[in-house]
Amino acid sequence: MDSVPPEFTSIYYDGLPSENMKQVVLLSHVITHGINEGYGAECENLIVRKVNGQTISEMKDLITAFQKPVQGRHIIEFDRVLDSDYQIIMDADKSKQATEELLKQNSIPSDRSDDLK
Repeated sequence: MDSVPPEFTSIYYDGLPSENMKQVVLLSHVITHGINEGYGAECENLIVRKVNGQTISEMKDLITAFQKPVQGRHIIEFDRVLDSDYQIIMDADKSKQATEELLKQNSIPSDRSDDLK
């Protein structure tokens, strides 16, 4: 487990579920699009902690959180990266349009699994 990031190691040893984390919600990578220009390799394998100020403890929390943008923006917060807090901030309306475009371009039938619809 030498190559495993420390936050994953602690989750492995501490176990799930916990009161604050029922599931690990992970941003594994970013699909390239103009909406997320500048967000690249540093956005791989990050644990999502908050979206729009709402704590994320499982996947279904994302649905609720993304329905409540903050001043027209989505703010996604992650576990600490390189000893600093890391955020992705995107225009809410443009990100909705980009999601639709990315789904179509990549032949992805839905932005979520059936159990989250």
